[in-house]
Amino acid sequence: MPETKDSKLCLILIVEDDPNILGMLRDILEVEGFRIATAQTGASALQSIRQSKPDLIVLDLVLPDMNGYQLIKTWQDSPTRDIPIVVITARAMETSTQDMIKMESNVKGFFAKPLQPYAFVLHLHDILKTTPRQSPPRT
Repeated sequence: MPETKDSKLCLILIVEDDPNILGMLRDILEVEGFRIATAQTGASALQSIRQSKPDLIVLDLVLPDMNGYQLIKTWQDSPTRDIPIVVITARAMETSTQDMIKMESNVKGFFAKPLQPYAFVLHLHDILKTTPRQSPPRT
C-alpha cells in the first residue's frame, strides 16, 4: 500500500476571482484538513507562490488581470514548475484548447464548473497522496 501523508501538512493555493466560488472551495478543502492560501488575481497568485510555496494550485482560467494559461506558462519557467496545478473553469472552450492546457507538464487535472465536490476532492488527494476525510455522497 502506498504511503500517504497527513493533509494538514499540505498547503493548497486557490486562485479564483469569484468570492462565492473561492469561499466554497476553501470550505470544502478545509473540511479535508488542507491548509489554504487564496488569491483573486494573477498578480497576487504570483506573489503568494513566492511567499508560501504551496503543494498544489487550484487555478481558475479566467482572472481579472491575466488569463490562467499565462500563469501556467509563467510557473513552468520558474522554480515553481514542479507544483501541480488543477485547472477549473466555467468558460466554454473547444476540446482542442482543453487538450492543449491538459498537456502542460504541471497541469494534473481539469474540471468544469460547477464542480462535483467529491470527485474534485478525491483528485486532489490522489495528486497529493493524502487520505480523504469525507465519505462519498449517498445516492
